[in-house]
Amino acid sequence: MAASPDRFEHSVSTAIVALLNELATYNTVVANKLSLTVTQFSKARSVQEYQQIGIGVRDSWIEFAQSIFRPEFCPAGQQAPGPADAKKMVEYTLRSLDHKSGYLVLSSNRVYALANELQHDLGATRESALWCLCSTVLNMLLILDLVVRSRVKVKRPYYKCPNCGGISLETKEHWEVEYDGAWKCDKLICTDCGWYYIEDLGVTGIE
Repeated sequence: MAASPDRFEHSVSTAIVALLNELATYNTVVANKLSLTVTQFSKARSVQEYQQIGIGVRDSWIEFAQSIFRPEFCPAGQQAPGPADAKKMVEYTLRSLDHKSGYLVLSSNRVYALANELQHDLGATRESALWCLCSTVLNMLLILDLVVRSRVKVKRPYYKCPNCGGISLETKEHWEVEYDGAWKCDKLICTDCGWYYIEDLGVTGIE
């Protein structure tokens, strides 16, 4: 006997929540944004409310892309993507980490496009909103699996500059001078405003 539509939706929503809990272990900001969107979905009953799901998912993709992209992932000769260009940030990151990631680039581009379509769809349905949410969470986890497995990933306490909000953060070598010599550590610098964070010392400032 086939499950009722309501029961099926409940099962899918439960699965999404479980996947979001997994996502939260990597990126709490994105997981929280998507959790709010899931809550919106549970209450949505009109086309306009389903369109809002598309907006929430699109904004989550932008936040997600900013969190995994690093300036050095930008191909030589290519202009760095803007802070809202989620597709390029995700694509450049994936291709930098694994040259065989084309399938994941394609699927993430399609899911992001689906969110944009849903946002502007005058005939948006509950099914399309649910599909958009499911596809987004699954794709993000697949991407994170690749990012985490890659040795290129560097754990950082910041992926946005807390001073100007920019994402042009670069890790540079820093020598800390002491009375008996000097020692090397990493210094995270915002190339937009000069804000810096010396990771081993927990020191911040503006150059």
